[in-house]
Amino acid sequence: MLGINNKKLLLLIALLFCNHKISAYVIVTTHQYTYSTPLSLSLVMGHLSTFLEESKYYKEEEVYFALKEFIRLRPINKMEFYSPAINYTLKYLRKQLTQKVNRIENQIKYQHFFDYKSLAKSAALLSIGTGFNGVAYYLYKKQPELIPFSISCTTIGVLYSFLSLIDLPNALNPNRDNAYIEKYKKLLKFIKKLQIHKYQRDNIFWDLREIFI
Repeated sequence: MLGINNKKLLLLIALLFCNHKISAYVIVTTHQYTYSTPLSLSLVMGHLSTFLEESKYYKEEEVYFALKEFIRLRPINKMEFYSPAINYTLKYLRKQLTQKVNRIENQIKYQHFFDYKSLAKSAALLSIGTGFNGVAYYLYKKQPELIPFSISCTTIGVLYSFLSLIDLPNALNPNRDNAYIEKYKKLLKFIKKLQIHKYQRDNIFWDLREIFI
């Protein structure tokens, strides 16, 4: 463990000295991840959906800085298995942003009363939860010897029912991101520019996951 930390420290020092621009942020290491801003942390930890959601509340230059820092610090953070590879991250963000921009443009044009994708997701999760709860009730009434299995079904059913509530606010507020359409378009363009560069493939797990995006 000490050897790994020393190696990280040497890499970090090397990267700092290789930079031509002086950053206003302080680079820190938390839970073995190295970053300097909250947005950078979301990226290096693989919380990519969180990054996209939070990015609308930051200045554009702060969002771009986080992406560039994520790429610059990859030689350090690649030592953490769950820190996503550059190619995977950019491809995922591009796909999600493209879908988000298309959804917003469609909403601005047609002014739907609901976000039907979020509504369908909530309905599907609720249906699964209801199904498990129905099975649990049946086993409890008709098959007493299977009560342990019934309890498991109840637990799963409650979990899915709870998850169905997560997307419900989005389903009822289809105009939530309309004001950020231009920011998302600029971010999408910036990510496409980043993808022009060739990045080293350093983790076969993320390379395989990239195939299925």
